[in-house]
Amino acid sequence: MTLSAPILFLLLLAVVSPWWVARSRMSFVVAGGLLHLGIAGHYILLLSGVAGGGGMPAENGADFFPTDLIEWSFLGTAWGLMFAALVSGIGLLVFLYSAGYFGATPKGIRFFLPLLAFEAAMLGVVLADHSILLFLFWELTSISSFFLIGFLHSETTSRWNAQQALLVTGTGGMCLLAGFLMVGTEWGTHSLEAWRGMAVAGREIPMVALALMLAGAATKSALFPFFFWLPNAMSAPTPVSSYLHSATMVKAGIFLIGALFPLFASSAGIMGVIVGMGAATAVTGLALGWVQTDLKKILAYTTLSVLGLLAFLLGLGTVESVRVAVLLLLGHACYKAGLFMAAGAVDKATGTRDLRALAGLAKAMPALWIVCLLLGLSAVGFPPLLGFLGKEYGYGLALPNKGLSLGLSAFLFLANLTMMVLILRVAVKPFRPDAALEAPGVKAIPKLMMLGPAVLALAGVFLGLTSPFLLSPMVGAVVSGIAGDGADYKLALWHGFKPALYMSVATLVGGWFLYKVAVTYGKQNVVTRRLGFAENTYTAMVKGLMVGAAATTGFLQSGDLRRYLHLFFGGILLLVVGNWWVSGFGVARLFASMEPVPLLEALLVAAMAFGILLVVLTMSRITAVLGLAIIGLGMAFLFARLGAPDLALTLMLVESLTVVLFIYIVHGLPKIRNITKPPGRIFDACLSLGVGGVMALLAMKAQSVQLHPSISGTLNEWSYTLAKGKNVVNVILVDFRALDTMGEITVIALAALGVRLVWLRKSEMKAKGGKP
Repeated sequence: MTLSAPILFLLLLAVVSPWWVARSRMSFVVAGGLLHLGIAGHYILLLSGVAGGGGMPAENGADFFPTDLIEWSFLGTAWGLMFAALVSGIGLLVFLYSAGYFGATPKGIRFFLPLLAFEAAMLGVVLADHSILLFLFWELTSISSFFLIGFLHSETTSRWNAQQALLVTGTGGMCLLAGFLMVGTEWGTHSLEAWRGMAVAGREIPMVALALMLAGAATKSALFPFFFWLPNAMSAPTPVSSYLHSATMVKAGIFLIGALFPLFASSAGIMGVIVGMGAATAVTGLALGWVQTDLKKILAYTTLSVLGLLAFLLGLGTVESVRVAVLLLLGHACYKAGLFMAAGAVDKATGTRDLRALAGLAKAMPALWIVCLLLGLSAVGFPPLLGFLGKEYGYGLALPNKGLSLGLSAFLFLANLTMMVLILRVAVKPFRPDAALEAPGVKAIPKLMMLGPAVLALAGVFLGLTSPFLLSPMVGAVVSGIAGDGADYKLALWHGFKPALYMSVATLVGGWFLYKVAVTYGKQNVVTRRLGFAENTYTAMVKGLMVGAAATTGFLQSGDLRRYLHLFFGGILLLVVGNWWVSGFGVARLFASMEPVPLLEALLVAAMAFGILLVVLTMSRITAVLGLAIIGLGMAFLFARLGAPDLALTLMLVESLTVVLFIYIVHGLPKIRNITKPPGRIFDACLSLGVGGVMALLAMKAQSVQLHPSISGTLNEWSYTLAKGKNVVNVILVDFRALDTMGEITVIALAALGVRLVWLRKSEMKAKGGKP
């Protein structure tokens, strides 16, 4: 199976999911689960091969797209395959969890389409080797996540939050595309692997392109100051939160920083910005999470903090910091997805996610309590669980400057200490007995909703214990692929009695003590108001955009046809003349290359000009129609003069019929009145002459431009030999352009049908005595 085959399978399953779920939900769940299992196994095998020293699998379908700008090109780097394994593995658990979460409700019928489309797009993001292909998958994640976040579309909050996420990440996507195009144009290739090689070789990179690509990554991973959309996206159903906002979508920006690490590392300024954004995001997430009482909101803000730490560690740029980032990412993906699923199970069983109303659930839900305890221990870095590795190695980081190393250790200690308090509130607080609270009525939850958290909790234990054997080769390959070194490093759970161990113990003890004695929620409005300036800025910008759009619409869509014509023709005139001015268009050269106009053709043009003046100056509608007839007949004579008698005959028949119909229609109408003042008429005349002159010049210019070889000779040859027709024009219309002609006929027929229906409706209303 190729790298891209799972993507196509998931997209196919997404397309048929509404029909399949509606008809046989159980068979869909079984088939989808087996497909996910196969995909996860496929990527894990590929990852183990790369980690074992094998070559990176590649796929290149250059002819997949009809343009050279994009290629169906994929490359299985260790970094990308690790993400693919996480996306598909956790995707399997979320898929089964969703089946239990929605059950047989109608919501489940429409849920799997955007979920599976998102999963396919995420796989495309982490495996694509062509920057434009990566961008297409990147935008598909934004679009599919919009439908997932706004899944409860009847709620105003869900719609607003979905729009917010789409606007923020979509704007970042446009920045990302601009950066990709700049680098691709500058370096002559869009291959990410080639970019990494050129960056390592010292090729100069446009600073603007790096800033634009970083903006795309920052908006996707909710880095400061774009953090506000992530907590608001918790209005989505729990399966969405556990998947998009723990292990996949919000990690896409982190993935991009790692995938283009040599490019970003070439600029110390950009790496400094990444460090600053990461630190600010981590602090903001912890500060805002401290005052939350909703389980999912607390998890969202701790996710925000971890994303900040990941960016911070990658921004440091050392091999050791990259290793810590990889370990932290692995641990976070496992425990955070499980905790989100557990929060959804609590909500499903009790009907609330508010910590102030939750207590004593250990007795009613003992299995979930044990699972949450394991997940929480991994999250706080309790040995020997998977989460312990990231924290332990983080405390062991050393920077060249001793003062910076101490500052880094202090920062990580405070971050881990605060995060432990928040995690304990989610994993412990709802299950502890509290006499002051009455345990809400607990409902039984589907077993499929317990499968995901349980598997992830056990995975944290298993991978933590076996990390020296199972994870060392993979982490080494990933770190080597990102930073260019560190492939031979072997992980260990015990490093002796060193400062890192003492800091880990201090974190656990201090975190538990702080959880027991600290006031963990209170002045929420004050904190939110002080740190919510970014969202307030976004809201003000959206409101300003809507006000501006309303004002622009009021000006442009005034209902005045004359204003529409002014804006339309004035816009054309400005664009064309402006382009000519910039490009140095030579009008004199056009007139110099003109051939003399024969006398007969000049007389015909003069007659048509007379007809135009007649139409413009007359106050009689019939006279205006006759003036139009003069113009049409003059054009017909010109066609005949230039060798197109069939076209001239057709035009004469159409003009004659049109004149008769117009005279019949306007016969009873009043005379034309001047409703425009003289200055307005002068402006209209100037605008008309300007547009007419520009169109004439464009026609003259078109005669001197030949971008491709002429096809007129070929059409003459094919007319009789292929279509058996001697009239080339007719053959073009009914053979070479048959579908186009059929479309035109269809449009005319539909218009006639519409007119006929309106007339019948009018007659029916008259017959009933009502107003038509």
